[in-house]
Amino acid sequence: MKDLLIKRTVSTLIATAFVAGCGIAAFADKTPPSEDLILLGEDNFPCEAFLSYVSDSSINKDGNPYLSRSEREAVTELDLDDLGDDLDDLTGIEYFPNLTSLSAVSTGV
Repeated sequence: MKDLLIKRTVSTLIATAFVAGCGIAAFADKTPPSEDLILLGEDNFPCEAFLSYVSDSSINKDGNPYLSRSEREAVTELDLDDLGDDLDDLTGIEYFPNLTSLSAVSTGV
């Protein structure tokens, strides 16, 4: 009887650990769920100042680590003047298809 109780307890613990591990693994994946999402990171925006600018709530409305297609399409102008010499690379600007006005006066670009 005691052996049966130990086996059930161990089996329950193993099953619980397995289920919990699967749940954690599902949240560990940082890959965007859609091609319409652009990861906010140094791969897509290598300039730290530009990354910070596009990560701001005025562009990244929902505050997640991605820019959605609708967030990117809503951008028609970028005023980067205040970034000064910290702005040294505009890689990532290609993700804003409706951009019609860009100001980068007195910056490093």
